Amino acid sequence: GSQPAVTLTPVKEEDLEISPRIPLSALASFDAEIEGDRKAGRLKKLGHSAKEAAEELSRS
Repeated sequence: GSQPAVTLTPVKEEDLEISPRIPLSALASFDAEIEGDRKAGRLKKLGHSAKEAAEELSRS
């Protein structure tokens, strides 16, 4: 099966230079989906930097 996407920081509209017409409501829905997956234990926070993420993943 497919695995959920993981982001280290919330996605903002200005982050999407290729598709600037994506409405903020769609991004809010995506953030809510990610948070729901995290609360259900399907995701975990990896940290605030690539180094922290690598360290957390190496512990898994």
